[in-house]
Amino acid sequence: MQDGLSIEAVVMLAVMGGWFLAIILLMFGSIVARTLLLWMLLWTFLASFLPLWGQAVFAVVAGLMVLQGFGALLLGKHAADTMVGNLGADLVRFVFKTLILPLRIVRRLLGGNP
Repeated sequence: MQDGLSIEAVVMLAVMGGWFLAIILLMFGSIVARTLLLWMLLWTFLASFLPLWGQAVFAVVAGLMVLQGFGALLLGKHAADTMVGNLGADLVRFVFKTLILPLRIVRRLLGGNP
């Protein structure tokens, strides 16, 4: 990025934000906080070695863990597990639909059924 933040700066901001949220969840006594702390520790060490897509996967998983922690705090552990499972399924569906979108465009251009 020319005038904005570099990719490395964005990754470091995400890592610092994850640490902050993990500590906040730990203060509230969330069970998910320990898992998130371990995940953030692993991400901190691997952030400089992973390619951009690997960092994106780590960011998505950490984001889902943070949502699960806040959900467990507000709704309960089982409700939070269901919520994160549904969000993960929606994410997989979105990625799959995005990957087959070019094929659907070609089919429409060639006169296939919509």
